[in-house]
Amino acid sequence: MDLIEQYSNSTNLSSRIRIHENYSINAQDWHSWLLEQMKLNPNTRILELGCGDGSFWFKNKDDIPKGLKVTLSDNFAGMLWHTKEKLDDFFDFRYEQINAEEITFEENSFDVVIANHMLYHVPDRKQALKEVRRVLKKGGVFYCSTIGNSHLIEFGELLREWRKAVKGVFFKSAVKRISRWIENY
Repeated sequence: MDLIEQYSNSTNLSSRIRIHENYSINAQDWHSWLLEQMKLNPNTRILELGCGDGSFWFKNKDDIPKGLKVTLSDNFAGMLWHTKEKLDDFFDFRYEQINAEEITFEENSFDVVIANHMLYHVPDRKQALKEVRRVLKKGGVFYCSTIGNSHLIEFGELLREWRKAVKGVFFKSAVKRISRWIENY
């Protein structure tokens, strides 16, 4: 499954987020922890690149400071549509379809830029980081998170065991589709 198919709407991403929610061993939710790390004050201008399904904002809706000027962006229009539907009752955000390699804002536009678990999808990360630097105001902050090399390593081990267990039981195409979905996770 390519990126366009994977992120044409929020279904696949929301499924992966639910896996983390259901099986994470962390005592604190990722999204609330991330918000705690950020210094967000009223009137802060924020650009989120690759906002996905808006889970960060939705899960923190009761703790987000009032008066933020937030632009949520994603490279995929379908994802933005679902995010807007999810958040419109809670926030007055702006939504823009943006490629992180070609951010459509003027220099020094934002106090904060957020890229949460998305830069590994950007073909030219160096260009994307140049764009982030360009749109950040002097003294602005770039909050970026990603996954590590051993991310979900136990899930991969479980998948290998599952493949051995179902060998010859299911149709090969079904095993292949399920395996491909899990590997793309």
